[in-house]
Amino acid sequence: MSAVKKYSAIFILCFFQFAARASYGDGNEVVYHSRHIPREHIKFGTVMSEALDKEKLYEVLENPEIIKAMREFGVSVIETRLVWHESEPERGKISYSRLERDMNLIEKNGFKIGIFYWFQHPPKWEKDITRLRCLEHGEDSTIASLWDAKFLRQYERLAKDLADKYRDRIGFLYVGIYGDYGEVTYPLGVNHYIFSPPHNHTGFWSADNLAKADFKKKMAHKYRDISALNKAWGTDFKSFEDDIMPKMPFGGNPLIMRLDYAKWYSDSLMDFTDKACSIIRKYFPNTPMAMPLGCIFESINGGQGQCKSMAAKIAAKYSMTARWTGLAHRRDFALTNVSTRRISSAARFYGAKFGVEAAAGVVKEKVPAAIYEALANSASMFHNDPSSICSEIQQYGKYKNFVKCLPVHCDIAVFYPYQAEICGEIKNITRLYEELADIRRHCDYELADELMISDGFLSGIKDLILPKNCPIAQSTAEALINWEKKGGRIWYIKGNNPTILENGQRLSLGEGIEDFKRFGEFDGSYYTDHINIISKFNPKTGSIEFLKKK
Repeated sequence: MSAVKKYSAIFILCFFQFAARASYGDGNEVVYHSRHIPREHIKFGTVMSEALDKEKLYEVLENPEIIKAMREFGVSVIETRLVWHESEPERGKISYSRLERDMNLIEKNGFKIGIFYWFQHPPKWEKDITRLRCLEHGEDSTIASLWDAKFLRQYERLAKDLADKYRDRIGFLYVGIYGDYGEVTYPLGVNHYIFSPPHNHTGFWSADNLAKADFKKKMAHKYRDISALNKAWGTDFKSFEDDIMPKMPFGGNPLIMRLDYAKWYSDSLMDFTDKACSIIRKYFPNTPMAMPLGCIFESINGGQGQCKSMAAKIAAKYSMTARWTGLAHRRDFALTNVSTRRISSAARFYGAKFGVEAAAGVVKEKVPAAIYEALANSASMFHNDPSSICSEIQQYGKYKNFVKCLPVHCDIAVFYPYQAEICGEIKNITRLYEELADIRRHCDYELADELMISDGFLSGIKDLILPKNCPIAQSTAEALINWEKKGGRIWYIKGNNPTILENGQRLSLGEGIEDFKRFGEFDGSYYTDHINIISKFNPKTGSIEFLKKK
């Protein structure tokens, strides 16, 4: 049932009186963060370097206007960066001179120190660690290969040194994982840092010898015999000594080969993420932390490889906030909330805190949507860039009392076909997101993928909606069949029966409906069910209200 039908409109609060919200019960305080990007890291003359200059990200720590605005906004933490490329200019000689300059300025201005350490970019002198190699072009990256155990040993050495010197001064850590930005990704094609790889693009980074050896090992373990692999893949390899790595273009490979590769590629990154988080938490046992998660989609040829629900699960394991990089980044609330809810649903399920980052700044027109996106997803951390804070300080000032986050309660979920996406079986991912956005206009929902379902997610919901053209992995289909037998309700649009991912077989599962109106009529506003109240957002007027439930 839609939130439109759930509330009793006997008590309405304007969002600008949000401080009174404490009367509704306990909530978690929201912490506000901003950041400073050191000029020393930037390759000037690039398009992105100009964008960063426009965002005033180089002058944060010495610009009185920015400092004043951040204080008014309520920022408590300012992030600065550290990169292995910079921190060890000579082997064994670690230098923090630039970092200390930034740390001193952050503290001088009354803020807590936040550090984002990028270990994945080695110094030029480092020749022992294997580098990533592009599967499409055979070119090496400068980014360390996550399949090289020596890389994690260096990661630990550097983390320990940082902790030994500054553990007590650091107020917050953004956990540097991988890729270009320290997020949970493979390379994304970044070129605006002095340490950015010359050969860099979204794609497939698994051609180094260690990656190939690991892939062979995992496939040999799964299939045991090369004939079984050949049967599954439609290939004719002689033995596991052959180069069995899929060839490019990726989409031209057989489905099961693509599925095996995609799962291995994703699992490799997630395993590395777990190990990296374990190291950081070991040396900073009590420091608040966040795991940055970027990118809208999860297709592996888009530089991903992450499973966002697994990332949230790892964040929960190490008491970290799962931080989504993309606040209010798309054209309307319903669409942008798909990406946000993908992470926040998993964070709630696994027990991690959730945070947001306005990676590209938030203009005046999007401020209410940004605030509501955070509210509607139980964000406990709100990160924004200084230019947005300065230029829209009056607009943000209206939301100055946004100091609590309210838990979200939802017993409807939509299935997110993660495995089909990473192996390339979702032919139009944008269309899928448009459909998910349309469902949000009718009702709020959680997003659940195969991992969450295997971990018991279905026991907490009543209804599950299947998107159109939704391939479901065999093991997940079996779980859905069992859940439906126990009283779970599954819905799909008529004429779009779900299918088995591995073989395309149609499933006799759920009930077909004409549209999503059975879950509520769209009246121009969005509703989110919290513990004691329902929040309401009208994107045209920018108004946010609270409606007290019976």
